[in-house]
Amino acid sequence: MFGELEYVSFAYITPSGKLPCELVEQQQLSSMKQIIASYKPSDATTTSSSCSCRTSSGQVQAMPVLKESGTKVYVKFFDTLRKATRTQCFSVRLRSNMSYIYEMVHAWLPDVGNLVCYTVHSDSHGVLYPLVKAVLHPQDDLPEIVFSQEVFLPFHKLTHSWGVVNVFVLQHNGCLVPGYIPLIVYRSSMQSKEAIQEQIRQLCCASPLEANYMKSQHFFNCTVSTGLVDLVSFFDSFTDDSASLSQIVVVYPALAPGDLVHLDIMDRKNRRFGIQGMINCSRQKDGILCYDVEEMTTGYLLEGLTCVQVLPL
Repeated sequence: MFGELEYVSFAYITPSGKLPCELVEQQQLSSMKQIIASYKPSDATTTSSSCSCRTSSGQVQAMPVLKESGTKVYVKFFDTLRKATRTQCFSVRLRSNMSYIYEMVHAWLPDVGNLVCYTVHSDSHGVLYPLVKAVLHPQDDLPEIVFSQEVFLPFHKLTHSWGVVNVFVLQHNGCLVPGYIPLIVYRSSMQSKEAIQEQIRQLCCASPLEANYMKSQHFFNCTVSTGLVDLVSFFDSFTDDSASLSQIVVVYPALAPGDLVHLDIMDRKNRRFGIQGMINCSRQKDGILCYDVEEMTTGYLLEGLTCVQVLPL
């Protein structure tokens, strides 16, 4: 809740049964087509490059069976622009590193440009939290579960330094709940509030009205541990050059049933128009707080809108 300095001192993020970073159920995994491959590692100079870039060398060759010395890695890709996720299980040889996964994900998702892989926090029981633990570079060891998303980089700019933007909704009881998946950004974009706002706008595919609403929210520097986000101070710029993964939080206010809102809609012909609606209910969808909005004129129900898309009147 808000204290004397008007910011949340800390917040415990409670895991739900359907977090966006939750493992796919076993029966779903068994029905998925597994990619079974043999990988010839690229040269050392290539694998040590930025984790967001394709590797030009290296060979991927299909095999009919997986040797007993192999292991499985589950990869979940978040498509922030299309608001969708895709999951795949890769069978890999022991002693492979993350360069293998970067190669395979690019082959699996050829339309994706620069991407970054990362891990999330978990507790001693294996419960996953929607909080980024570490960004994975090509030379890193393979974890069992990998998450990935597309990133937007300046033209021909490589980077080894990353930051995380967490989007939360402050509920009326003082609890913070995830309002969006964590967004991975390059560190240099965190040098000013305006630069980080532009990164969020691109990653969320926000309209001008949605971007202006986002700019009016509170931004905080934070530290993250298992299930715990400590909001340290207001974010204005980030100048720390340390190797640690810097994280910030954007806090949106919660909306209640009956609240009037504005929606900025774009049709398939890229024509933008606005509608007015009323919050019908809020619910958690895959661990993210979403709103169902009833259009005022026709009564049509728009489901699963995020805090970034719903603008209070």
